[in-house]
Amino acid sequence: MIATIQRDLADLGIEFDRWFSERQLHGLEPAPETDHPTDAVVACVNRLTEAGWCELGPADDQGRRPVVFKGTREDIPKSFRDTKDRVVIRSDGRPTYFAADIAYHDDKLGRGYDHLINVLGADHHGYVSRLKGVIHALGDLRSAEGDPNAHRWSGERLEVQLMQMVALLREGQPVSMGKRSGDFVTLTDVVSDVTTTTPQSGCDAVRFLFLTRKGDAQLDFDLEVARKTSMDNPVYYVQYGHARLASILGRAEEQGLQWRSPTMDLSPLAHDLERQLALTIAGWPEVVARAARAREPHQIAFFAMEACKQFHSYFTQGKSGDLRVLTDDLGKTKARLAMVAGLKQVIVNALQLLGVSAPDRMETLSNSGDA
Repeated sequence: MIATIQRDLADLGIEFDRWFSERQLHGLEPAPETDHPTDAVVACVNRLTEAGWCELGPADDQGRRPVVFKGTREDIPKSFRDTKDRVVIRSDGRPTYFAADIAYHDDKLGRGYDHLINVLGADHHGYVSRLKGVIHALGDLRSAEGDPNAHRWSGERLEVQLMQMVALLREGQPVSMGKRSGDFVTLTDVVSDVTTTTPQSGCDAVRFLFLTRKGDAQLDFDLEVARKTSMDNPVYYVQYGHARLASILGRAEEQGLQWRSPTMDLSPLAHDLERQLALTIAGWPEVVARAARAREPHQIAFFAMEACKQFHSYFTQGKSGDLRVLTDDLGKTKARLAMVAGLKQVIVNALQLLGVSAPDRMETLSNSGDA
């Protein structure tokens, strides 16, 4: 199953530097850095017990006592403090999922990074503060063990991104899937379906559509929308805009126009649509910075769609009005070509950040009357 998931993600251009199996934590297989399996879960709980972070809980009806993590301790910051102490080793000796999570985060922090990002399902929102309390306890534990980097271990080091579910639709209707019935549509199925029905890459469509929603907002992924080669398909809309921009620059090159200059005069860009496009281009760096700070790649997708919307409007008016890029006025032509080149570059940058291709040509563009 893991191999299948790895293959499917790789087909979508998603790769991880390291895959970590829970079997490694429980000593059922060796970790990458070791030759011999070790039960890291039990070892971590034992260390926490010795440091006073775990203790025996109330006995069950057979007199057996579980081990609990003391997440309610007052030395844990209030915002990270749990509402009750949680069982990590059941009274029958079996570790809980929480115990495995503690050991896994101990492993992650031990790799020497300054910042951790967890991706959890939105239904695990109540788990966030509990994990931050765990990080605090692990920092205290490492400090007691003489770790010189332990001072960096605090709940603030852990950032959690909550992700909502994706609903797969076909012609606006939910596609039925379920664990009990065994009916599933895999990611590879979706990519293959889109690829076989459209000229553009199914990988592009899937990646872009997934990135048009904030992670904590539910996404309705409609296969029919992903298949479309029209402006109703967001990725097609953006790629088509890029191809139009590339076509205009290609025509200028065919005509032998020498428009590039280190002292470009942009004063001819006087129309409101041109000024709007110039402001959009100028705002790109801040969009990237804001998206990175907020961990919100959908801001990049929205920027690309809005920029292409503005350009498509400009292009349409230019077909019959005074907004054609290639004109008899050389100064105006040079300024507009500079604007087109700048917009093309930021669209390329946006698509590259999203892992989506930026084709210079698209089939339906051949008779569009460019420039």
